[in-house]
Amino acid sequence: MTSRWDFVHELKPLGMREHALERFGDALAEELARWPLPLDAWSDPRDETRYRALLERHAQSGARGPSPESCREAFKLANLELGREFEAHEAAVRALPTARRDESLLLFRYLVEWSEQLMEATEGRLRRADLMRVLERACAKLEEGRLVIA
Repeated sequence: MTSRWDFVHELKPLGMREHALERFGDALAEELARWPLPLDAWSDPRDETRYRALLERHAQSGARGPSPESCREAFKLANLELGREFEAHEAAVRALPTARRDESLLLFRYLVEWSEQLMEATEGRLRRADLMRVLERACAKLEEGRLVIA
């Protein structure tokens, strides 16, 4: 007789690293789901002006977050950046549709900054490939609809 728990025997245990990467991906997805992004500090005053205006427009229009297309574009750009595929990254930036350009670039910069802060917080124990997996998990979680940008 089969039990509803039979699948447990086929699960492979996760190592600590994999478990941590999953938790980081979940944390990022949850952070992104709480739109607008928690932006405290800006490295460039021009970016602050540009992106604060975008976030204000979102708030005034009642937008609940970036479009799914902008999210996909931002995650793609962040993975290219983390993977140090600079030529492909530049080509992808040039190919961004004008209508979503600022939205995609804001989210991209947030993802890269978040990843760099995570690498720093873990004192370099995470490699770029690990960070890319974290981003992939967060993106998948958002796309699957398990978290909806609110």
